[in-house]
Amino acid sequence: WEYSVDGGVTWNTGTGGTSSTNVQFTLPEDSYSNNQVQVRTSDEAGNISAIFNLGALKIDSTAPVTSPQNRTLEVNNANATNGVSLFEHTISSYSTDIYTINITIGGTGLDTTNDQIVLDTEQNVGSDFSVASAVNIGGVSVIYNYNSTTKKLDIKKSDGSDFTRDEITSIENALKYKIASSTASDGQRTFSLTFEDRAGNVSNSSTTTINGNNLSIVALVIAVAITSISADTGVYNNDYVTNDSDGLTINGTINAALGANEILEYSKDNGITWSTINNSSIANNGDGTYSFSHTDNALTSDATIKVRVRNTVTSAESLEATQLIDIDTTSVDVDLSSTNGTQTTDTTTMNSTEAISGKIIFEDIQSPAVDDIVSINITVGGSNLDTTNDAIVLNAEHTLDSDFNSSNVTVGGVSVDYSFVATTKILTITRNGSDETFTSEEVQNIQKAILFKTTSNVEGDREFTISYTDVANNTGATATQTVNVDFTVPTISSASVVVSLTSTGYDVIDLPAGIFGGSADVLNTGENVDITSYIPDGMTATEFFNALISMRVNWGGKNVAGGGVNGNAVSSDINATYQTLDGITSGNTFLIKFTDLPFIKGANVRFTLSADGSTLTIRNVSAQYDQNELPYENTSLDTNYNGDYGLTNIKLYYQKQLNVVDTSPDVDVTYEGTNAKVGDTIKLYEGNTLLATYTLTASNVGAGNHTVRLSSIISLSEGVHNLTVKYEDTAGNESTLNSSVQFTAGAEAGQPSNMKITGLRATETGVEQDQLLDSNNYLSTSGEIINLYGVQDSASFITVEIDGKLLYANNVSKGSFELEIANQWVLAPGVYDVVVTSTNSNTGVVTTQTFKMGWFNGGHAQDTITGSAYDDHIAPDSSGNGGVDTITTGDGNDTVYLRTIFKSANMNNDASTYVITDFTIGKDKINANDIVSNLSLSNISGYASISYNSNGDA
Repeated sequence: WEYSVDGGVTWNTGTGGTSSTNVQFTLPEDSYSNNQVQVRTSDEAGNISAIFNLGALKIDSTAPVTSPQNRTLEVNNANATNGVSLFEHTISSYSTDIYTINITIGGTGLDTTNDQIVLDTEQNVGSDFSVASAVNIGGVSVIYNYNSTTKKLDIKKSDGSDFTRDEITSIENALKYKIASSTASDGQRTFSLTFEDRAGNVSNSSTTTINGNNLSIVALVIAVAITSISADTGVYNNDYVTNDSDGLTINGTINAALGANEILEYSKDNGITWSTINNSSIANNGDGTYSFSHTDNALTSDATIKVRVRNTVTSAESLEATQLIDIDTTSVDVDLSSTNGTQTTDTTTMNSTEAISGKIIFEDIQSPAVDDIVSINITVGGSNLDTTNDAIVLNAEHTLDSDFNSSNVTVGGVSVDYSFVATTKILTITRNGSDETFTSEEVQNIQKAILFKTTSNVEGDREFTISYTDVANNTGATATQTVNVDFTVPTISSASVVVSLTSTGYDVIDLPAGIFGGSADVLNTGENVDITSYIPDGMTATEFFNALISMRVNWGGKNVAGGGVNGNAVSSDINATYQTLDGITSGNTFLIKFTDLPFIKGANVRFTLSADGSTLTIRNVSAQYDQNELPYENTSLDTNYNGDYGLTNIKLYYQKQLNVVDTSPDVDVTYEGTNAKVGDTIKLYEGNTLLATYTLTASNVGAGNHTVRLSSIISLSEGVHNLTVKYEDTAGNESTLNSSVQFTAGAEAGQPSNMKITGLRATETGVEQDQLLDSNNYLSTSGEIINLYGVQDSASFITVEIDGKLLYANNVSKGSFELEIANQWVLAPGVYDVVVTSTNSNTGVVTTQTFKMGWFNGGHAQDTITGSAYDDHIAPDSSGNGGVDTITTGDGNDTVYLRTIFKSANMNNDASTYVITDFTIGKDKINANDIVSNLSLSNISGYASISYNSNGDA
């Protein structure tokens, strides 16, 4: 029997019995649609049964995320008679998949006769109770069931849906503990709160412990109230939210005079400890009531304060006045983009089309990490602001030359009020309705709904400075988004075809064994050799030297053929190194670096042309090595580590002119550069087919005419072709040359090789990671050695350049091929442009393929690694010894490999602590096979831990 998890595209063999029962397979945690998971059977003759569809299902083994909050309450007769809130202000769920709220009741002093829990009504905890039809708890319609044996209460929504975060908070605030009579016994009660999802996964618990004291003593008949605090800076009146953190004064009232032996007491730890308020702080109001004022200079952080009257002789107490004091001094800053760290400045452009339709101002802005934002504040400015013709769009379009305001309107799906003051140019957005604060998601939606439009002809910068104000009236640091209005498109004055009857190809000479002096096949330190006789026919020594593009060598000892010196004989291609020779001049020494961890080995090499340009020699000037370094981290080798080492297997790659008919045009384009900007592009098309792109650099801009050459990457068929030249600036404005450019392609002497790289294979921690080129033309690997594979229809000479470094060059036969390429630590972790060039060996026609590749093999001196928007395989080294500390995986389904990598001489260190800033459960993965041989669910906490931000994101 077989099963499929992709709707029958691929089938896997199951395990278990051969009968209709006891067959089984394991599905990973995920949601599966109808028809996605299927089962079938087949017999030895190959007959296949009808397919059984498991239907839609969800595999979920992830417990709801909580932030456990445990507290202890001291409760007397007055409190217990009136009811004590069990979980008020305990916002303990960050998840949105809560199906059941569970409360387990216990404690050494639990009184099953008198103890009650208040739901929609009082329920005694000594016997079973339940409601099967909807009742109201905290404004939420629920059903519930309590088992007096297990002492467990289950609460579900009456409509069968999951609870929202706000509904959980409302229910938590409504649940109370009471006693049925004054005969209740003292002692400890515990109420443990957990959350359960539909799959039965249960969260961590939050526990409230109640210490019952004097429950049988009748309460004093006197009422105490807390009426205000000093410096109530919160944006709402008397909300007991403040940013004053250096002590507060608590004000209140008593409805009668204190009797004999009665004192007024104060607690700032929710009734655990008490202190006496001096009688001098109590004043007679003259109407039978009394006022008190108590200053607590040590009240510097959030606290639940209480005030009560207590008889020091009988221990009788009044009902306590309780108030949560929220002391918040932390402001919320703005982050304008997803780039690592907080971005306080960002710039975007607006073209003429966007000016009419409107452009999102804060397009990349991030959601704030809190849910207590009261107002979004935006100041409009900029050196080129045109208040008459510039407009900001909320639910309606408003120019900036006069005040405007609106109430109970929708912006980004949120009901808001807003007002704009023209003199200060400040726009303030607040919530409309009874709920006073915005959630982080609502702030994000509002910000991304605000547009800028203009009918102005004034180009230049507009600035939008944004900040947040929270409930405590803290206003965070500002951030400024600049919108550059750009309507002017540089004009193309002319374009002309550059006629050429030759094209450039590539070839190689392989210096044979036996030409070197001191050894049969090694160019040792201090040796040089004349290579003139190996220069191709038709080329002079000077022409060949000028045509050199790179060289490939191996590092070797004196006797490579016999095994080398001290293990330094290397002949494998994967241990070869390539050196780009662009810019190398005669007589100047350059460095070739090899990596054979824990050493970098290298040689200083020199090419020399004779004075008359007729002969060319190559010399191994000196050879050195360094320990504990990586090639991309240093520019020279330590001269203290000299050795008599040589170079072997030397190949020299060069350009050559191919006498083939011109089928791919070169076009010179001239444009006026006054309004040109770095990053603008000029493109060459035939119809809708893009032939070439040129991106402007600093040397291509500035007043006056500029000319650039576009070289087609596509060979055109024989005949006349009408080509189009288009200029596109960074703002998205476009201009096109009025007339087409005509190019006549000659008859092709042959076809290109039609080379196509189709995928990548990399070996990492013993596992081959196989990837195909996807629709984004993107590859990603963390392997030290990669294999590019593909196909071509004729023999060709193929080169591979990564970040401008030649890492492969060789002749490749017709058909399927695989190119083994060694990073050899030449490249630091990052995303690179890969250019693969194939020169047809028969026709000389060149084919080029370009794609991006992420190479995330972390060097030991890298502090951070940043992934890409695609599926990355990231293999950092140990952070505990100066290596990678922070990894940002980026979008996509990413895998981070924990691994053991060389760190210093004679020392290996396992990976220690990394911070992965955007790990997404269910998408991203950690692979620890290289450092943990026995990893399991039971011991994983010893190797990894997950923390959450305030939004509950891992």
